[in-house]
Amino acid sequence: MDMSDESRSQDGMEARVAHLEANVAAMMLDVSVMKTDVAVLRTDVGVMKLDVGVLKSTSATKGDVSEAKAAIVMWVTTAIFLSQLIPELIRLSAVCFSTPRR
Repeated sequence: MDMSDESRSQDGMEARVAHLEANVAAMMLDVSVMKTDVAVLRTDVGVMKLDVGVLKSTSATKGDVSEAKAAIVMWVTTAIFLSQLIPELIRLSAVCFSTPRR
């Protein structure tokens, strides 16, 4: 191998090393950006966990809905029953407490 071959080989090696160094620098920048993104995501996930906790503690359960439904059915049934009973009670009280005519 003569001097010119060795020189060209060295120039080629230096170019490849420079290319690798540039790639590593770009990767380091990408990793830095990814670290920032992960930190933001961690913060966002923490906020979402708090929001979900609040929703869980304040939302109605199936039992709550079932209990409310039963109460509404009871009130409606009572209202219908009384709407039928009250006029008859008024009529009966009028008959019972009226003075007989002579």
